[in-house]
Amino acid sequence: MRLVRKIRYQFDDYKRIIKNFFDYSRLPEWLTGRISRCSIFVILVVCSVCYVMQIANATSSGYEMRDLQRQVNLLNEEINKINIEAVSYGSLLNLEKRIQESGMSRVSNIVYVTAPDVMFAKK
Repeated sequence: MRLVRKIRYQFDDYKRIIKNFFDYSRLPEWLTGRISRCSIFVILVVCSVCYVMQIANATSSGYEMRDLQRQVNLLNEEINKINIEAVSYGSLLNLEKRIQESGMSRVSNIVYVTAPDVMFAKK
């Protein structure tokens, strides 16, 4: 019986606190008046509009970032293709083909000339 009575008293205390909290007659007129309620409503509307604008801005930034990432990926693919072409132009088979097309011929007998190890200086 004691525990039930204790719980009942605590519950009654909470009810009294809540009732006193929402008792507008105890609050000053400037806080509960028509002007303060309208100003709180206007502030709420302004904050809501600002929030929606921020969300819209963040969403559009996300779309722009996605488009820029796609462009970066396409440019990276193009760079890779150009690198592959550059490597293929520098390959030995391609160089030999271009040499033959230019009319040059292969030298069969190569003569190397060695210079003496003496250094000359001109005044």
